[in-house]
Amino acid sequence: MDRHHLGYVIANWWAPIAFGAFALCVAWLYFHVPDVHYRSSDANWADYEINFRERSFERVVYNFEAYKIICKAPDAILYRTTEKNWFNLFAWGNYFHDRKWHVPYAPPDRKIGDYWPHDDQLKHCYNGKWKLTMMEDAQVAMHRYLDALDKRIAAEKR
Repeated sequence: MDRHHLGYVIANWWAPIAFGAFALCVAWLYFHVPDVHYRSSDANWADYEINFRERSFERVVYNFEAYKIICKAPDAILYRTTEKNWFNLFAWGNYFHDRKWHVPYAPPDRKIGDYWPHDDQLKHCYNGKWKLTMMEDAQVAMHRYLDALDKRIAAEKR
């Protein structure tokens, strides 16, 4: 094979390979860690992650624990309302290794949607005044919830 022929092969195959690699990177960035939506068992609160804006699962848990304290809903349970999409091959690793997928699943509630209370729900207890002690209590409760979740996951893996 002469150099001229080899250069021709490289020139014709370089662009599709580069485009394929670029498309794979874009797909991975878009699909690899899905944002997850959550709601309370009493259907009076909902929130969601925004991974690219660093609105994490931990922040959602903190907001949920704050909701339980501020709205006097100590028996409320956090539910994940996002189902696993098994067609998203990029997310499979995340499904098995990220603790957010171990939060119990429940279907979304039509009344509250993805985020509740909305800003126009000024009379909702969550939109009231937060005291510093409530915020500190929510922080402690968040860590307690995450520790319990980690222990449950570890027990399931045994």
